[in-house]
Amino acid sequence: MDLLKWSGFRKIEKEGFSGDRRGSKRYEIPLKVIYFEPITLLEGSTFCRNISKRGVRFPIKTRLPKGTNLFLTLEDPASERTILTKGKIIWIEEFITGDNAEGVRYETGV
Repeated sequence: MDLLKWSGFRKIEKEGFSGDRRGSKRYEIPLKVIYFEPITLLEGSTFCRNISKRGVRFPIKTRLPKGTNLFLTLEDPASERTILTKGKIIWIEEFITGDNAEGVRYETGV
């Protein structure tokens, strides 16, 4: 199923940007992401930052290693459409969101 055929998706445009090494356009879509890691039983929910034909970016609160497999549920709150899928963490970056280490979150590319 092509995730980008849903109505209301807005393409992320970067002025002067010629060619994306990732090979897919990014779209800002307010999809709810429910993730589950079957080995440690880690689960959580968040909203994606952007999505493409080949991946999704979203924040998580726990650091997971690259290569970790996740089961994902993507929900469109506006249309009640749901996609069940699985993916692998390709990259993960740490961000501190507050004045201390308790505000750490991880942007994740799956």
